[in-house]
Amino acid sequence: MDKRDAGGGPAGAWFNPPAEFPGICMTLAPGGELRFAGGFTFYHPSRWSYDSARSELRIELGGTIASPAESANYQLEHHQGNLLRVEAAKRALVYRVTASTESIQLGGFVFYRNLACETGKAAQR
Repeated sequence: MDKRDAGGGPAGAWFNPPAEFPGICMTLAPGGELRFAGGFTFYHPSRWSYDSARSELRIELGGTIASPAESANYQLEHHQGNLLRVEAAKRALVYRVTASTESIQLGGFVFYRNLACETGKAAQR
């Protein structure tokens, strides 16, 4: 099921399927709230915003644990994925996201736009 909003923006659920670790759901909820389930909950409360004119998704990580700077810097240095920049002072990651963007990488995990979120024991089968 396609969870994109009408303008091709990133609102909705993004899922990192279980592999070595359990599945993680990242939900970009209305009003800018970003929720994690199955992992990364140490980043609560987090926020998101989308600039449709620039096709930029901005994720501001909450919590007190260190932001995933090492993996983000690796992405930037090796031009992997669609991460545009890191704003360390604001704990923000800015991604290029268009209607055709299928995934984003956060903290070394790949979150897919069009996969249903299944966290917990059901996802580990």
